[in-house]
Amino acid sequence: MASADGSLAVAAQSRIAVLLRAPKGPEDPYYNALSVAGFQSVHFIPVLHYEHMNQDELQSDILSSDKFSGIVFTSGTAVEVCVSSLTEHERGRVTERWKQLPVFVVGKATAQAVRGLGLSPTGSHSGNAETLSKLIIEHFCPGVPTKPLLFPCGALRRETLPVALEGAGLPLKCLACYKTLPHPDLQGRLRELSPQVAAIGATTGDSLSKAGRRPDAVAKLPNHDSLTEAILECCI
Repeated sequence: MASADGSLAVAAQSRIAVLLRAPKGPEDPYYNALSVAGFQSVHFIPVLHYEHMNQDELQSDILSSDKFSGIVFTSGTAVEVCVSSLTEHERGRVTERWKQLPVFVVGKATAQAVRGLGLSPTGSHSGNAETLSKLIIEHFCPGVPTKPLLFPCGALRRETLPVALEGAGLPLKCLACYKTLPHPDLQGRLRELSPQVAAIGATTGDSLSKAGRRPDAVAKLPNHDSLTEAILECCI
């Protein structure tokens, strides 16, 4: 990691880092990486706000695991929304029922959220919906389940996974359970930022440039170590 370099660590002294994301629990990896690198203060500004929707239907489906052949999560937010639709008493019963069925996920973060429910996810190594859809198809083929997979998702979901599963003859119930909206305090908080901006990956960097704010640093990979390295190099 870049912080092992003494010159980079010195560059971070007395620096403040502002992350445009919500913290992922008390042990947020980005917070930890920047703190270890020598940043004295690390702040979070959430960019997005999630508005729940179709909660009654979602609750009914989550409580009716016998109607489905499995469940698919492509974001940790979908997992959180499903949990919030249930009472404390219902969560225990739901976990035991869904343990009997496959739980497919995209990425390590979503897999971790699923494990928090006491379930065993499949697909943590998949980095996108296209890879996950291939894994799901391989799981069921050559047989085709008669019951659909449940897919709790955002209202702005992409069609990659539904189209792929439909093409393979796998039934899927897509249920939009949340809307993704700009955080109501975003504009005010952004005005407080310093001129320097760093982006997690080239795609985010391009988006910032198109919005008229060219990033000073772009992480080579979309993870906390790479972002920290990019920020520290910018500080020298």
